[in-house]
Amino acid sequence: EYLKKRLIRIYPIYFLIVLLSFLAENVLTINQVITALFFLHGWGDQLQSNVVLWSINFEILFYILFLFIPHQKKKIITLIVIFTIIAYIIDRVPSVPQIIGGYFAGFAFWLTGLLISKTSNRNVAREQRPLIFLLFTALTFQHLGPGSVLLNTLGFKNDYREIVSIVDIAYLPVCVLILMECGNLQLAKRFRTALYLYSILVPMAILLGLILTNRFFENIRWIFSGAFFLCSIVMYFYKLQLNVLEKLSFWGNISFALYIIHYPIGFVLKKLYISNSLVNNLILLIAWGLASIFLSWILELKFQKTIKAILVSKDVSTVHSSDEFEDQ
Repeated sequence: EYLKKRLIRIYPIYFLIVLLSFLAENVLTINQVITALFFLHGWGDQLQSNVVLWSINFEILFYILFLFIPHQKKKIITLIVIFTIIAYIIDRVPSVPQIIGGYFAGFAFWLTGLLISKTSNRNVAREQRPLIFLLFTALTFQHLGPGSVLLNTLGFKNDYREIVSIVDIAYLPVCVLILMECGNLQLAKRFRTALYLYSILVPMAILLGLILTNRFFENIRWIFSGAFFLCSIVMYFYKLQLNVLEKLSFWGNISFALYIIHYPIGFVLKKLYISNSLVNNLILLIAWGLASIFLSWILELKFQKTIKAILVSKDVSTVHSSDEFEDQ
């Protein structure tokens, strides 16, 4: 029943967007079709018109594994540690497909989310939080890539990974901090302090190292990370009430469709209209955003609700029919 509900939630929208992506492909192969329709991203040829679909393969696998995971906190923590170690070992073995290590590293994140969901202690008072600081901190880590920097510093070869890998574990403390703070969950004072120190000191150390070695301007992402870091420090002292997040509920409601439809729309627009004019490109960017948001709204709040109502009503009628037959 759990898997059926997840399939109803994901596949109708996913299927329509995959069909759109098929139409956008320059050359479509059978391998790409099978890979997309059966969530085999990472094992077969991916669609060039919708490269973000790779993560859906992880999502489906984790939904299945979720059925077999114990829900005791200590066991979850043990599994997180074990999967992280396995992800690191696999990352050191070139003969093993990268996606295997990605599964273990990704599932460590998934289990961390499960662990956080077990934290039911909420603050009675809706205290203020440095929400904008958390946003800029996430952007800093994303552009800086601290996991890769750490491995390279320790002398370990670290090739660029297009999918989840052991280097992404460096984001985990920041993710925990964001989820706990935005979820208004109580944190032990020492643990909370440690998470904030990690979020500040790690990028600070890396950025200082880049500046002192005259490498800061070698990579545009490092420059952006430096700007984001400065913004995060300033915005730490500007705190907002958590109820401001309630105003973002619309984006949460359309987030799945928006995530997998924005890329093929941009892919099509780029093929149809290319201009060297800044104004024209700005108009194209606005059109891309509006089209992505509008279609996501249609898919999530209209199409998905209709599909769910039809499938759920069929299940209910089937149950009633079987009950009447048993009564007879």
